[in-house]
Amino acid sequence: MTLIVALLLGCQSAPSEPGTPTTIEPIASKRSTPAGDIAVDQDRMADGRLQLKPGTLQTLPAELAEGLEPDQAQKLLQALNQSYGACASCILEGISASDCLATCPVQTRVARYAGGLIAQGSSDAEVLESLRFTEGWVDLPELGGPAETGEGPVLLVVTDYESPFCGQSWAHAIQLQAEFPSLRLQPLFWAPERHVQSDVAARGVLAAASQGKWKEMHQALLVSQEVDRTVVLQAAEQIGLDMGRFRGDLFNQGELLEAHQQAAESAGVRGDPAFFLDGWRLRGLPESQIVSELIALQQAP
Repeated sequence: MTLIVALLLGCQSAPSEPGTPTTIEPIASKRSTPAGDIAVDQDRMADGRLQLKPGTLQTLPAELAEGLEPDQAQKLLQALNQSYGACASCILEGISASDCLATCPVQTRVARYAGGLIAQGSSDAEVLESLRFTEGWVDLPELGGPAETGEGPVLLVVTDYESPFCGQSWAHAIQLQAEFPSLRLQPLFWAPERHVQSDVAARGVLAAASQGKWKEMHQALLVSQEVDRTVVLQAAEQIGLDMGRFRGDLFNQGELLEAHQQAAESAGVRGDPAFFLDGWRLRGLPESQIVSELIALQQAP
C-alpha cells in the first residue's frame, strides 16, 4: 500500500472528438472530509465516467516553476490542469487542482512535491498520482495538552481509553517513531458519548501532564483492561504523583478536553485507530511508506 494510490480508476483519457470533454474512469474511493466520508460522484458522463473540470491555469506560478526547466514546468502545468485538488473541499466541489492553487496552501505544497518528482524524471503517471492523495487533509486547530517536544512533524493519535484498539494505536505510533525519529507523538482525546470513563481517563492524563508524567499515566491506562476513577487514582499513585495536586487538577481539564473532542469531530473522526500527521488524516494503522511519503511532502520547499 502506498500513499500515492490513485483516487480514480485509470489515469488515461478516453478517446474523444475535438471539443468533447476529457474523461476518466469513475471514482473508486472516498475522500476524508470534515463532515465524514463522502463519495465524489458528480458530473458523470452518460456512460458512467466522470467529466474532468477543465483547468484554468494558463501559466505556472513563478514559485512553482522555480528550479524547473521550461519543459518540466510545462509538464507540471499540464498535470495540474488534469488533476483534481488535493484538499477534500475542492474534490467535493469538483474544482481542478489549478483552481485550488489560488486559495489552498496544501495544494501548493502538493504541487511543489509533484514538481520535484518531475525534476527527478518520474513518469507522467507517478506525477499525476502524486496529485491525487487518497488521504484527506483537514484544517485542525493547534491543540494544547500533552505532546512530545521537538521540531519534527506531529503524529496525533486518536485516543479513546475504552476502545479495544487504543493500545494498539499507540504501540503502532511508537513503532513508527522508532523508524522515523523526528516524529512527535501526541494523543488526540476523543470518545463517543457512551464512553464516559474514557473522559475520566483523559482527564487523568491531562492532570498528570502538569507534573511532567503524562506518558507514564497514558501508558498505565492503556494496559488497564478497564478505566474508571478508581483505576485513574491508583495509576496516579503508582507513578508517584502528588495526589493532592492531582485530585485538584483532575477536575480542571474540561475546557481542554472539550477542545480535543470538538477538533476530532470536526475532522471527521468516528472511531479509532485513526491518526493525523500534520493535518493529513490516516485511517487504520498507517504503513511506513505512507508516513515516509507524507514526511517528504511536508518537507517539500
